[in-house]
Amino acid sequence: AKMKEIKKDIDGLTVRFDEADRAIPDVEGLDKKKLEKQLKELSDRYNELQSEAAEIKNGGGIGKLKAQIDEIKSKMNEGRIKYSQANQLMTNSMQEDLANLNGKYRAAEENLYECSTQIERLEKHMASEEERRTILLDQYRSEKAITFDEHRAICAMCGQDLPADQTEKMKTKFNAEKSDKLTRIIAEGNSIKDGLEVAAGQIEELKKSKMDYTEEVMKLKAHGQQVKAEIETAQSKNGTYEETDEYQLFVSQ
Repeated sequence: AKMKEIKKDIDGLTVRFDEADRAIPDVEGLDKKKLEKQLKELSDRYNELQSEAAEIKNGGGIGKLKAQIDEIKSKMNEGRIKYSQANQLMTNSMQEDLANLNGKYRAAEENLYECSTQIERLEKHMASEEERRTILLDQYRSEKAITFDEHRAICAMCGQDLPADQTEKMKTKFNAEKSDKLTRIIAEGNSIKDGLEVAAGQIEELKKSKMDYTEEVMKLKAHGQQVKAEIETAQSKNGTYEETDEYQLFVSQ
């Protein structure tokens, strides 16, 4: 296309040369210096077009155009980077706020998870201790129901009653052992009861903390979503680099 345009210009100059030649006999009254100047200008333009045509034939024009395209692309990339940096500076403060909120949100979620885990662990522990307590209560009732076996006061060999003092010692020993067992059961039961009360208090406190952390997580999440929406709104107002006058100027070249 460029070659056609140049050829057209050259043909036009050739015609003008011919016209100038034909006009030579009628130079009377014309300014010779002016004509020489015009002739030089036409000659220079003719030579310029011939050189440009030769350059295009040899591929030099394509290389020049590629170089121009690469230069424009480079400028476009620089413009895009600067535009992005400018937009980033405008939202830096909001981006920092969002990062801080995300950090607090993750910390609150970790605290919430920890509370839930501790509550679950304590509830399992309490269930296990309640089971132990029930078993101890059954043991206590069983032990308390046991009475001295009067048959032990009869001699296994002769079938006669054992001496009263010996029988009394046996009863005393039995009652002491029974009392010890009941005392140990009661002590263990009371220990379990105290532990259950402590665990119940801990669970109550943890549940309060869990509610606080749950509320904090919800608030931080909502706040974070709000800041994120503000950032997106600010960025959308600025538009993209492709919408700028600078970009449109580059692509029109």
